[in-house]
Amino acid sequence: MALFLILSAISGMIATRAITQARRDRDELRLVSQSIEADRMLDESPFQSLLMALETAHQFQQLTPIPEGTSDTAIQVSHALSQALMHSREFNQLNGHEGRVIGVQFSPDSQLIASASEDNTVKLWTRDGEYVRTLLGHQDNVWSVQFSPDGQMLASASRDGTVKLWQSSQEDCSRR
Repeated sequence: MALFLILSAISGMIATRAITQARRDRDELRLVSQSIEADRMLDESPFQSLLMALETAHQFQQLTPIPEGTSDTAIQVSHALSQALMHSREFNQLNGHEGRVIGVQFSPDSQLIASASEDNTVKLWTRDGEYVRTLLGHQDNVWSVQFSPDGQMLASASRDGTVKLWQSSQEDCSRR
């Protein structure tokens, strides 16, 4: 009976490891596919290619543990990002902060850009670089900004020890 329990436990661990590896393989295959798509888009839409390559690189970094630097996935993601960067030219420049910009985040639909600055503010911009509004309320440097997955909320974190939540639509950027 004890032998049966030990064998069952070992079988369960092996199955769990196999499932985890299958999921990881699926995720890596998706990232390789996205990298190939980013490469394909270079000529017709270099900026969208750059966005896709950056998002793919970000998703690659989220894999736990990160695959070895010489894995096929790492090489493909790195290649797509470097190609997109080489084919990119400055699209726009967002000027308006009075201090250094510390963080930048695109909304999930790529329609808004949020920037965090040492001037204690968050600024929102359209993807074309048009200023939307300044979000005030932090008492010290704003270190980071992050959109919610649905793009409806924006979180900002500051050196003052606060995290503020904002409605992120262009029409209503009120603090929650």
